[in-house]
Amino acid sequence: MAFALLIVSTFIVAELFIRLPIIDSVRRSSVIAAKSAILIRADKISDHWKERVLPAYAGALFLQTLRLSAMIALAFAPVLVALAISQLVNVPLMSLFVSIPGMVLSVTVAAAYAFVRLRFVS
Repeated sequence: MAFALLIVSTFIVAELFIRLPIIDSVRRSSVIAAKSAILIRADKISDHWKERVLPAYAGALFLQTLRLSAMIALAFAPVLVALAISQLVNVPLMSLFVSIPGMVLSVTVAAAYAFVRLRFVS
């Protein structure tokens, strides 16, 4: 039962990571950070202008970080559901999740699922 819960929750987490725009959010954060770094290093832009623009970049970066955090939390929510189910049926799922065989199984299942899903399913 614990292995089944681990495998099912791993499938769902992998699918959510594929479907959620996590990479897009990371790219947007990188673009904002790069723009702010360029702005800071620019000699032709006055300090007054930098003081006006940098808070806007900081706010945008903060919102992107919140968005990314929410997506990652949502992607791992199935693990919490599986842990709650395992507590109800008295299955030691947490010990399987943190064990080396459980981690190896989870990574292997997620990698195989992602490979098949991205390669053969549109």
